[in-house]
Amino acid sequence: MRSVKASVFDIIVERGALKGDSACRILDFEGRKCLLVSTPSVYRLYGETVRRHLAERDCLLDVLILEMGEGRKFMPAVLEVAERAQRVGLDRRGIVVALGGGVVGDVVSFAASMIRRGIGHVRIPTTLMAQIDAAIGIKGGVNFNRHKNFLGCFHPPEAVLVDPNLLRSLPVDAIRQGMAEIVKIAMIRDVRLFELLEQHGETLIGTRFGQPAGIAEEVVVRAIDGMVAELSSNPYEDATLERHVDLGHMISPLLEVRSNYQLHHGEAVAVDLAYTSCIANDIGHLDDTGLLRVLALLRRLGLPTDHEFLDEELALTAFTATERHRGGTLNLPVPTGIGTCGFVRRRDELPEGIVTRTLARLAASADLLADADRLVVV
Repeated sequence: MRSVKASVFDIIVERGALKGDSACRILDFEGRKCLLVSTPSVYRLYGETVRRHLAERDCLLDVLILEMGEGRKFMPAVLEVAERAQRVGLDRRGIVVALGGGVVGDVVSFAASMIRRGIGHVRIPTTLMAQIDAAIGIKGGVNFNRHKNFLGCFHPPEAVLVDPNLLRSLPVDAIRQGMAEIVKIAMIRDVRLFELLEQHGETLIGTRFGQPAGIAEEVVVRAIDGMVAELSSNPYEDATLERHVDLGHMISPLLEVRSNYQLHHGEAVAVDLAYTSCIANDIGHLDDTGLLRVLALLRRLGLPTDHEFLDEELALTAFTATERHRGGTLNLPVPTGIGTCGFVRRRDELPEGIVTRTLARLAASADLLADADRLVVV
């Protein structure tokens, strides 16, 4: 078992934890009443195990099963959680358990922040994306009027239980999506993690983080540790609006919206990582070898580096939307090497024509990626 302290809550990382003592300990609410929120597919696989833990401790009030997904992550889902909490009489000491992927966690966090001006919640993430990213921070939120995560909150969970065994039930594509966020963490702070992905990433995807077991655990723990370290100094985003973890999150929100959320978050992040790496290379922050390694890794993991929806209009709109979200400055994280990251703070720091050049370079990335495939990493 590995326990990671994230500001005011603990993250327990343990294979088989859902059926073991860690789940018993985390879900022992000492007489507090709880509402369990999940999705049909997740509840069918794991719901009875969690429900039994809660019922044995006389904590369970009700179970709410919701159809979820990025296309359903809007205020009605939050209000359904609030309405059920009110109907069953969840009191001020009550707690909501989110059993599912990142969308379930986002919705439950937001609802818990508003119910009685804030009640507790616990996250049991069941996707790779949620286990190493979405469930690790203190934010919750929903989409609004074609703006991703426009409404939201800062509301830390009381605990997060990460059980890599839960990944066994996922389709391979879902594992692939989560890999994009691990690549991000590796790019901004962890050379060793990047090398592990280069060497074992395809196997980890194919075995759903089952093999190699020791490498799988190291990758998950390093990704979580990196995320926690990046967030710990500025958890409420009030000290600065410069955040390395925003790498891969400038054009990706608009790509998701333009696709009507048919493009998965991980795919959009991968395209953004490729796009931003090309910008970094253009302005001299990332050398050619570094760029090729990034593109090669994304390709090896089966992630896209370009998309038909990415055009000049979308890119320029993304610059403007990013400036609005980050207090009027761009604060664009750009890789400066494998495992290091800097910022382009203002748009006027970028040379003329860089958007057009970067789009053209991505469109012609077949040649670059062919070179990347031949690159021998030692």
